[in-house]
Amino acid sequence: MNALVRTSLASLALPIASSTGSQRHAMVAVPLSPASRRGCTTVRRTATAAVLRRDNALSCGPLSRLSRRVASVIARAAGDAEESISESSAVTVDTAGATGVWYGRALLIFVAAAYGSLSVAFKYVYSLPGPPSAGTIGAVRGVIAALCFIPMIMDAKKGEQEAGSMNINTEEGKKKFWLAAGELALWNLLAQGCCNVALLFTDATRVSFLTQASIAFTPVLCVMTGDRVAGITWVGCLLALAGVVALGFDGGGTAAAAAQSIGLNLGDIIALIGAAAYSLYIFRIGAFAKMKLPGNLTQAWKTVILAVLYCVWAAADAIKYATAAPGTVAAPWAGWTNPLAWAVLAFTAIVPGYLADVCQAKGQESVSASESQVLLAGEPLFAAVFGLVLLGETLGFMGFVGGAGLVVGAILCGVDDGSGKSD
Repeated sequence: MNALVRTSLASLALPIASSTGSQRHAMVAVPLSPASRRGCTTVRRTATAAVLRRDNALSCGPLSRLSRRVASVIARAAGDAEESISESSAVTVDTAGATGVWYGRALLIFVAAAYGSLSVAFKYVYSLPGPPSAGTIGAVRGVIAALCFIPMIMDAKKGEQEAGSMNINTEEGKKKFWLAAGELALWNLLAQGCCNVALLFTDATRVSFLTQASIAFTPVLCVMTGDRVAGITWVGCLLALAGVVALGFDGGGTAAAAAQSIGLNLGDIIALIGAAAYSLYIFRIGAFAKMKLPGNLTQAWKTVILAVLYCVWAAADAIKYATAAPGTVAAPWAGWTNPLAWAVLAFTAIVPGYLADVCQAKGQESVSASESQVLLAGEPLFAAVFGLVLLGETLGFMGFVGGAGLVVGAILCGVDDGSGKSD
């Protein structure tokens, strides 16, 4: 899988030094001993991960978590490519210290918790009187998410361009840019839309665990295009697949519920379709990275286009309701005057979306890519806790076994550095 990542990285002009808040990385020229090169490689991975998180400040959608994990893998690939640096090289020195590392870990744990709250928050909105339809809930959240990117779009209108990116002011550049933004919006719509619909038929905890299966689909896509996938990644994929099967045999926290519900339900299947769609979304991001499209601006306009598509979906729900016989179709959002529903939807766009993006970029400045992968893999565990406390959802024994398989599988898929070694 990292063969694709390395190819994408070769096309990107990545700054080596960055400074954000108190976390500073300075460029200094120092002679390196052979024993020191590996250590410098690890430090460079930290800075590269932070840069990639900014350039990949992906949508505020809940499934954007996988793209962040891919960014971690890209960072490791970049680090290993630097092992052949010369005796006198420009290296990045991390002056954050131990305090900065623990601060970064705390931020990443917060990010995992924020992502874990997303499906639970959606399920909670669905449980309120007069809940919104899947299209309406996506439209409201999508518009709020798009508003977060207005400053970035306005800066681009002033003529500012991301360093090392393609010139999108030419006819060819404009065509490639808008096709990329539109395609990513369509894949994101399918992925997120499936999750929104899945929550109507299954528990939020199950949806959160099942979306982890997306990491098992991506290596298959890489192999289909001729890229190498390491053995440990395949082990992680098999564990994730076994986890999905185990979840299918879990019917809940009681024996009676388990006896009545064995196998994947409709919501589970829809969630898996969404996971597969998100794998395609991530795969296409790698392809567009090779074209040197401006990452931030592409994602900003992708989010705007996605919001428009959700609004079309919501409009279709409204038309269906208006033209149907009375009492045959539920209102798109009968309880739209409920301030609690608006507050929860705003939370889903700002906290698990925009704020989580910012915190992840900051956290990965001082935490290694592999450790970040482990911390972020705790997302469905937070979802299970939130689901239990807020919704009363429980998993049975097989559910916890399946969830563990998905989490461990996700971690294994993230530790491959493309050379048979780990960080």
